Amino acid sequence: MKNNHISVFPSLTLKDRSDAYRFAASQMFPADPLKAHELTLELLNREEQGSIQIAEHVVLPHVEGNFIPETKVLVIKSQIGIDHWNSNIRDVRAMVFVFLKTDESKNLKLEIINIMRKLSRDNFIQSLLEETDSAAISKLFQESELTI
Repeated sequence: MKNNHISVFPSLTLKDRSDAYRFAASQMFPADPLKAHELTLELLNREEQGSIQIAEHVVLPHVEGNFIPETKVLVIKSQIGIDHWNSNIRDVRAMVFVFLKTDESKNLKLEIINIMRKLSRDNFIQSLLEETDSAAISKLFQESELTI
C-alpha cells in the first residue's frame, strides 16, 4: 500500500474513546467538522454491532461507505493506555482505524486484506505494541506478506 494511504501517529495523548474517534474523524475531514462528527457517529454505530477488539490492548475501528472520501488506514498509539474504552474493552494502547471507500480499487482492497491478515498474527501485534518509531510502524504495515 502506498505510504499516502497509511498514516502513523506513534505517541498521542488520548484520554478516552471519544478523543480517539474525534481525532481519527478529524484526520479524514480536517475542514468539515460536521462530516467528522457524522463519521464519529458511524464509528460508534459500528462498534454497537460487535466488538472491535482484535487483541489485548488493540482495537480495529472500521467503517466502509460512499461518504468516505478516500481509503485510509490510521495507526494510532496512545502515550498511555486508554483505561476504559467501553464496558468490555480496557487498556487500549494501539488503534488501527480503517476507513474504506465503497468503490475502492481491487488492488487497494487487497492491500487492506493484507493488513487484516497481519493483524491476526500475534508476532505482528507484539511488534505493533512494542514499536515507538513512526517509520518503523509504517514499515510493519507496508511489508509484503510471505506466502507459505
